[in-house]
Amino acid sequence: MIDRLRRLDWLLMPRFAMVGLFNAGFSYLLFACLIFLGLPTLAALVLAAAGSIAFNFQTARRLVFRVPGRSVRFIAMYIILLVGNWLLLRLLKAGGLSDIVAQGLLVLPIAALSFVGQTLFVFGGRTTAPPPTAPR
Repeated sequence: MIDRLRRLDWLLMPRFAMVGLFNAGFSYLLFACLIFLGLPTLAALVLAAAGSIAFNFQTARRLVFRVPGRSVRFIAMYIILLVGNWLLLRLLKAGGLSDIVAQGLLVLPIAALSFVGQTLFVFGGRTTAPPPTAPR
């Protein structure tokens, strides 16, 4: 696993970050709206995740990795991230933070885990990024 992480195409990170900011912003805004509408935290988190999965898959596939992806793997990865997000959110809430602040703190770490998961598990490391050139 460590070798696979070392071989990640880290040049994709800026593209992933730009698309990810938009996707995370959309998901967070949806989460916040659902909280403000009075939904319980877990329901808001699940609905926000469900509402953004299809959009996130398409933007990651088309704008970041530029290869066919595996939608079932993408959904599985998001479910794993959702469970981890929920557990961390509960931990932060137990520490006295509000839902909105706690989820705001989790956005970037969850996005970083998503990048690794998408690169290794969903899109299989296949990208259209140019191969590194050999030193002359």
